[in-house]
Amino acid sequence: MATLTVWKFDNPTSAGEALDKLESLQKQQLIEIQDAAVVEWQPGEKEPKTRQAVSLTGPGALGGAFWGMLFGLLFFMPFFGMAVGAVLGAFAGRYSDYGIDDNFIKSVRAKVTEGTSALFLLTVTGSAAADKLQDELKGKMGSLIESNLTNVQEAKLREAFGEQKTAWQIGPRTLPPPDGASDFMRDAIAITPQPDPAKVQIEPQSEAEWLAVIAQLDEGKLDMAREISKQFSVSVEHDMIEGVNVYHVTPSEIDPRLEDKLFVHTHGGAFVLNGGEVCTLEAIVIAHLAKVRVLSIDYRMPPLHPAPTARNDVLSVYQHLLKTRPARSVAMGGSSGGANLTMGLVQHLIELGIDVPGALFLGTPGADMSKTGDSWYINDGIDRNLVTYDGFVAACIRLYANGRDLKDTLVSPLYGDFHGFPPTLLITGTRDLLLSATARTHIKLHQAGVVADILVYDGTAHADYVGVLGSPESDHAFAELKAFLLQHLQ
Repeated sequence: MATLTVWKFDNPTSAGEALDKLESLQKQQLIEIQDAAVVEWQPGEKEPKTRQAVSLTGPGALGGAFWGMLFGLLFFMPFFGMAVGAVLGAFAGRYSDYGIDDNFIKSVRAKVTEGTSALFLLTVTGSAAADKLQDELKGKMGSLIESNLTNVQEAKLREAFGEQKTAWQIGPRTLPPPDGASDFMRDAIAITPQPDPAKVQIEPQSEAEWLAVIAQLDEGKLDMAREISKQFSVSVEHDMIEGVNVYHVTPSEIDPRLEDKLFVHTHGGAFVLNGGEVCTLEAIVIAHLAKVRVLSIDYRMPPLHPAPTARNDVLSVYQHLLKTRPARSVAMGGSSGGANLTMGLVQHLIELGIDVPGALFLGTPGADMSKTGDSWYINDGIDRNLVTYDGFVAACIRLYANGRDLKDTLVSPLYGDFHGFPPTLLITGTRDLLLSATARTHIKLHQAGVVADILVYDGTAHADYVGVLGSPESDHAFAELKAFLLQHLQ
């Protein structure tokens, strides 16, 4: 059996000093450490610095992938992949299988904060390492958190994070982790279990069944949203505009050049998930990283409110905003189903003769919901977030469409007119089920004479640019979004 121990210190340097002491004890063969890592959180910094103690790792070491993903879960919040891929089970749930449960995660988050440091150790249960270290550091240690892993949990942990098993077998094809991605992103993908389309064959048959499934898949997300807003020092305030629930999402720092600008956020979630305050998950990230005020719209959704209710809610809010600000000062967008709504709304605004926003953000847009396009087939079972069109995703689309043909522009705005669209930024990845929809949207925008940029990240699945915060891909995506807003909003 193994024990994962976290030694928390009340200043940002003591964990490093403790690591030096451990190295000395290990050289004297007084202790045996299987793996170790340090977290140091300097005052004034938004995020901690982390590092694996390579000099201490023994034959039982789990490697950088384990520490990278554990620290991501604890401090960098790779939340959106959890939200999109909730049908597969939350990422945190997989850690629970390894003996790292919710109480352990919450305890570490609560105790390891700005101005502190922590030493993470993996040792053999019952070994002398903990006692030796406690003796050496008596009076310096703030608190001790530990999780004892059973033999079964330890075996699962080593199977998941061991270097020997990282490729997926997709039929006759062997798909290794993407070497073209950053190390951070590659490690995140390498330790993800191979997606199983059979696990997402969920098709509720009644309103009651739908409501139960939605509640189950959204469970825990509200706590996640509030945790992220607290970590990023982003305020979230509820409001009502024209009878529609909205949330004002305000970062602690606003770029002076965006002081009078507003990003209107339409959340994703396959048209049925992420309702209520949960809709702010992506909005919080946009506000924090783009340093802009965001208004996130909690539009009504199926099964109680199928199309066109969501579009009409967004329209009502947008028209209200135009009473006090010019359209050119407003950006609009979101990811997945939220991008679909943004596209459909802009087409409707043009039909109505209403000024369109100054810029759009279409993150991996659900532009064509009819299962037309190569990536629905090529990336089936490869996209680690959406996984497959068949099953739950298809059921959500049919529920939203409410009997309409799936190529109706209200459901699949790709088949509508793009003339008159404002400048648009699109994002996707090579393992995204919606890669084809994003690429086809980009082409149609260009054919209509619209300024449109597209970012395609190697190896990334649906919305991984939000799902793996702290990765170079995520940093680049949001830096590009901010630059796009600065360039096109007036």
